[in-house]
Amino acid sequence: PHIPYATKRIIVSGHDEIILSPIENAIEIIELRRSALRNELDLSPPNIKTLQINLHGAVLAQVNAGPVEIARIFLGENAKKYEAIYVEKLSNLLSEFVNVCRFALTLNKELIGPEQLEFQAECEKGLHRLREEINSLLPK
Repeated sequence: PHIPYATKRIIVSGHDEIILSPIENAIEIIELRRSALRNELDLSPPNIKTLQINLHGAVLAQVNAGPVEIARIFLGENAKKYEAIYVEKLSNLLSEFVNVCRFALTLNKELIGPEQLEFQAECEKGLHRLREEINSLLPK
């Protein structure tokens, strides 16, 4: 018998390993979430299902460390423990992330029907909490 995966394997030409500090990893997580939401905003026509999945993960994060938990760990009083350049980058990224969430929520509101108003309201509350928490931890 012919086994295609065994005969058409691609030869690995190299292997790189990058070790990130905890704050660099947090920056990467927020960048990925922001990019996912931005991609949803750039789609024409928008895909409401994937928009809502990404929105839910952004403003109603319940699994793993959400953006608020990342902000609590690396900003505020804890910021002194980390290099200033990374703290500044994470702070700017979180501010931008909140703005992208706001735009995504506005787009969602334009696309939904009456049956999804409850989801919209929950997301709006989540965004408000997210904004309040993150703003309280950002450097003044």
